[in-house]
Amino acid sequence: MKYLKTMAVLIAGLLYVSASAATAGKWKQTPEGLPYYEYASSSSDEDPYFLLGNYRLNLRTHVNGIYELISGERVWARFNADPERPGYGRNRAVLMLDNASYDLVGDGAVAAEEVCSGIGFTRYDYLLDDALRCSRMISVMPSEEVNHGNPCFLLTVTLRNVSNKARTVTYDEVVIPGFVPIYAQETEEKDRAFTYPYRTSVSFRTVTASFNAIPQWYFQSYSADAPFLHEAAPEPLFVYSPDAFLSIYEDGIHAKMEDLKIRPGKSVKFNIIIGVSEKDAKRFADDMLAKAKDGQFGAYADMWKSKLPDYSSERDVAIRSELYWNAHVIEASAMYDEYFGETYVPAGSDMTYRNGLDASNADHLEAALAACHTNPELAKSIIRYVMSHSDAIGDIASGNAGHGFALPSAGDDVSLQTRVFYVLAEYLRLTGDYAFLNERIALYPKDGRMLTVVELVEKYFMRLRDLPSYGRNADVVMTESAVIAASVPALAAELKESRRAASGFVAELEAFGKTVEQRFLAGFSLPSGDAEIDVTPYAYYMQMTSVPVSDRRECYYALYDMEWLDMELQYPLILGLSSFDGIEAMKLYRKLSYENMSKNHPDMWDTWHSDDYSTRPHYWPLYLYARMHE
Repeated sequence: MKYLKTMAVLIAGLLYVSASAATAGKWKQTPEGLPYYEYASSSSDEDPYFLLGNYRLNLRTHVNGIYELISGERVWARFNADPERPGYGRNRAVLMLDNASYDLVGDGAVAAEEVCSGIGFTRYDYLLDDALRCSRMISVMPSEEVNHGNPCFLLTVTLRNVSNKARTVTYDEVVIPGFVPIYAQETEEKDRAFTYPYRTSVSFRTVTASFNAIPQWYFQSYSADAPFLHEAAPEPLFVYSPDAFLSIYEDGIHAKMEDLKIRPGKSVKFNIIIGVSEKDAKRFADDMLAKAKDGQFGAYADMWKSKLPDYSSERDVAIRSELYWNAHVIEASAMYDEYFGETYVPAGSDMTYRNGLDASNADHLEAALAACHTNPELAKSIIRYVMSHSDAIGDIASGNAGHGFALPSAGDDVSLQTRVFYVLAEYLRLTGDYAFLNERIALYPKDGRMLTVVELVEKYFMRLRDLPSYGRNADVVMTESAVIAASVPALAAELKESRRAASGFVAELEAFGKTVEQRFLAGFSLPSGDAEIDVTPYAYYMQMTSVPVSDRRECYYALYDMEWLDMELQYPLILGLSSFDGIEAMKLYRKLSYENMSKNHPDMWDTWHSDDYSTRPHYWPLYLYARMHE
């Protein structure tokens, strides 16, 4: 079942392991009360990884020490891609202890004694020759405001002599540049639209690898600023260190500390900053160093604690940990889009992390529901991001690829418009930010045309009302009719409260919502049989206050008896159930917790591939928890 596989992936908080490694670690708590996973064995044949990041950086840290430096700011791409292993990163770390050499990173390297990963950090601890303890800790700083962030990570290396005599140590961290758009990673280089050779330059304590976009196909024209399916202006990769000696060789950029004499019981620590930036490398590096604090659980633990919602009142430790982790995933996976000028939460899974597509806007809007409760400014940016895909008649592109290259909508499908209604109503209800309705949105493509949020809402409504599939005299379209019946009254109420929408428009919107609800209820019937169905109309049916509680409860039990129902489909049902039976809704919520799934289905660990990760099982629990605790 799909929901079993999804939960198997997420039990360890974005840690992907096989069945044999399912008991290789355990969850723990940092002094700040944040969860982290202690992975005690790196001898598995699998290749687990963790997700770190902020709004300008997406970083995967593997248990074997490999990291993947990814950005989706222009196109989804890797900046240290391994040409021999599509979809993977490439870096090295070598330590010389007296006359012995140890590879610390990669397949076949010396295994870390312990690997810990949590909110904003991954740490690798080695014991070499019973003489030297080596710690490599990667820390990522949270974004402090929407549309901004530090596109770098801090690598802190600590060496401690635990023997009874002085030791000579040389440490060499190697960053290997290699820019590859994710959509092209499975294509041989000779068959790609562009190649990206790089040249290096050196300034004070900084080495920069600048990538040059060389077209291999004919293009009439392209520009770094216009919508384009490919990448014409990738940002450079840089390495900065206030401590290590930086040098350039054919095999990459080296940050090296040579011939360190470490006395018994003494330690040496140094920092390396690795990131992506065109002009501000030193400013970003200085910012990271200035805000870093000593600690075993990341250099920015205090910042992450302040960034995330406060779930300390939740008494169930497992649920509390999952809430913090889910909120972290929203923040770590969210990405600023340079073309649209907004930050959104990608769907992940095959679309984003394997194919490099931001499709679909429907998924981004679902993430915004959670963000309305965890980070309203992020939710607002996601709404603006989706609305920025609109044209002048109210059609919304389904998503985009490359650099702002919009993917066509489904023609007369208005599911995105109705979901904008739902999310916008939730945002306005929670924040009272009615001034947002007067903010101007640049239409797609960005050529100077702009409409306010409320003007676009009117366009969406008229498109919805006038299409034959959904208009006044249309047959019932169960799923969209359910969404309309749930979203239109809520939006109309907020528009009326705002006094920023024409009264005639609000009145017609209300009337349309009532008409669609009546048609929906007239054509509604309970599910039967064992065929897979779309549960959306049933989930919204259970939220309708005009329906007797006894009927809504009957609908819930009819669906609950369908054992095939996967986890992602059960989330909307919890929302519907919570509208009339909060106790039963919380029982189902806890039943679907990561901890519970790991106990009941440990055999599912080996069924997932790394790139199958989705953000959906993280933002839905956050949204449901918030709604059930209002």
